[in-house]
Amino acid sequence: CALFARAISRMMDEDHRATLAMLGSLARGVHAVPVGQRPDATFMPLARGVARHLTDEIEHHFHFEEHALFPRLAAQGETDMVALLVDEHVAIRATAADALPLLLAGAAGSLRHTDFAILRPLALALVEGLGDHIQKEAMGLLPIVDLLLDDEIDRKLALAYSSV
Repeated sequence: CALFARAISRMMDEDHRATLAMLGSLARGVHAVPVGQRPDATFMPLARGVARHLTDEIEHHFHFEEHALFPRLAAQGETDMVALLVDEHVAIRATAADALPLLLAGAAGSLRHTDFAILRPLALALVEGLGDHIQKEAMGLLPIVDLLLDDEIDRKLALAYSSV
């Protein structure tokens, strides 16, 4: 994306866009199931993809931010933003942890209608919470990253982010 000057900002923005696409699919998939019913077989690949995205992509993204990016930003005085984003990571991880076993059951085709009644609000909370979080990062975090990092640090961070 040409919006961001730094490689790490562009890479993170690409991940944000992929996550937003996944969240859109999740919302559509959840809303397609009538209340009180269980999803049909078309939900299985969606549940599998969302589960993988939560366990692999999101965790990689959060871990990188918390260990490689946030300490640098906090050292530059961006402590309030870092604290807010870390708090949101905690909340998103908790919701994801609650939803993950249900998504895995959905991926296996063994999700009962009572389980789906629990998954529906968790999935929609993920859509809202993670979507809002991405918006904060796109409008606040990534522009600051562009301003605060120099070329050498940007290269190192981009290499570290892509090598995991």
